[in-house]
Amino acid sequence: MSTYILLSAGCGRSMMTKGAKPLLIYDGFAVIDHQIKTILSYDKSADILVVTGVGHEKIVKHVEKRGYDIRLLLNYSYKLTSQTESLRLAINACRIDSTYIIHGDMIFNK
Repeated sequence: MSTYILLSAGCGRSMMTKGAKPLLIYDGFAVIDHQIKTILSYDKSADILVVTGVGHEKIVKHVEKRGYDIRLLLNYSYKLTSQTESLRLAINACRIDSTYIIHGDMIFNK
């Protein structure tokens, strides 16, 4: 089993979004849906940890609605810090030594 860290705290200024990047729709589904589905298709026992910031409440509602068994971690200082702080928080919350780090706005495949 591995921990998969999804760094999803930023506001996506380069993408000109105002909300949470993981909730952007791609091919009919939110980016976070694609990510979780792909990870679980590869590793059924994955420990998925999503670090949020912008749109935390909306991401929580989305995850709960979908019934995902993942962990959410809020970077309270996301406006003042960079991905490095989100990564530090996630690493401190890791349960397993084997870790993958994934950007919250990436679509990838198995």
